[in-house]
Amino acid sequence: MPELENNPEKMTIFLDKRGIVNMKMIRSLNSENIKNLIWQVREFAKTISGKPKIIVDITSGLERLPFQLRKEIGEYVKELVEDPGFEKVAIFGGVIARTIGSFIIAASGEKNIKMFENKEEALKWLEK
Repeated sequence: MPELENNPEKMTIFLDKRGIVNMKMIRSLNSENIKNLIWQVREFAKTISGKPKIIVDITSGLERLPFQLRKEIGEYVKELVEDPGFEKVAIFGGVIARTIGSFIIAASGEKNIKMFENKEEALKWLEK
């Protein structure tokens, strides 16, 4: 199975045995590496047939994101969901991360993206 860089300081993307794309966000995001991350996710998605489900772990440090960057991430999430497309996107993280994630979801305007407190809840929703 394809896997992108597996480094806790960078984003990790892999396809699990259920066929769900797992993505862990990096600790320090800026405008340039967000563009790179979205490109990597798009390239990864091209290796998968159909519209995959994706789970995103945002537990690492998203509370430090500047407001403008949160809006930019929301715009990129919207583009990513539309092209190449995903069936569903579940995002999970701590309280602050969930608040930021909810803002990103609202900025994206997408309906098939939901926030969850933990990975187990997120997976349950994805597998429905």
